[in-house]
Amino acid sequence: MNKFNNLSVNSLILIKTLYEEGSTLKAAKRLNMSQSNVSYELKKLRELFNDPLFIKGGDGLIANSRVTNIYQKIPDLLCELENLYNTTEHFSPGDYQGSVTIAIIEPLALGLIPILYKIITKQCPNITLTFNIWSTDSPMQLVRGEIDVAIHVNVIDDNYLIETQSIIPALRVIACRKHHPLASHKNYNFKDICQYPMLLSDVHHATPCPNFIEKICIEHGLTYQVAARCNYLPAMVELLLDSNSTFYSAKISLDKYADKLVLLEPPVELTRTLPNHSLLFPKSQANSPFNQWLRTQIEQVLINSTEASEKL
Repeated sequence: MNKFNNLSVNSLILIKTLYEEGSTLKAAKRLNMSQSNVSYELKKLRELFNDPLFIKGGDGLIANSRVTNIYQKIPDLLCELENLYNTTEHFSPGDYQGSVTIAIIEPLALGLIPILYKIITKQCPNITLTFNIWSTDSPMQLVRGEIDVAIHVNVIDDNYLIETQSIIPALRVIACRKHHPLASHKNYNFKDICQYPMLLSDVHHATPCPNFIEKICIEHGLTYQVAARCNYLPAMVELLLDSNSTFYSAKISLDKYADKLVLLEPPVELTRTLPNHSLLFPKSQANSPFNQWLRTQIEQVLINSTEASEKL
């Protein structure tokens, strides 16, 4: 009998979890198992592969080259298994049950969450829908399949376990309080913006990088002052109302504050290279009928919301 007949889907999930957590204790907590059971299953895997797979290090378990090679193939294997399970002539979102998690970068959350909730729950009444604000933990949560789809303005091109789908250029504006000097300044330019303190969105990226407007300042050799960095839009609005600061961000959500703020067309320096709204999702779910359907709904909401915001 082939010894690998004893290799199950749970074995693959255990290998994947141990690799990502680097600890039998952390893996046990994540899989809702006892640490002794995880250790026992790891022992069986070592016997099955006739290889230690993981060695003990100062910070936990260290994966060797054999298990690293196995780990890299697991997402595709799980994806194929999911495709077999989900094979059906007619996929109906109304029949789907379970938990669905969508992560959104903060500047877009206010404008998108109410629309997405209404559309998705209407067509999928049996799901439990969770919205998270994108954080430093989100990339790994995507890898683990804990987030189904994320909405971001940057791609993650250094992780082969995460797929990216570019949707539409991000529509952005310069926001400031009413009666701000820029509000009545016709034909203002980028240098004019740099004369005032800037509020910057503290959006977490896979790799540390300057804010988009900071990049433009650096490219043009301009000095600038950062008044504050924040990852909470309502607080940013309150800061704008109480200062001469400016804020460059997504118009989709800032439209909600059009009665309080002045939204200015950005100068040409900020429109030459616009980042795209993109969807991030686990590679293992790329061909899942439900995930494909979910991405289609989010894509349409992003396109419709952007087009509607352009007309305001």
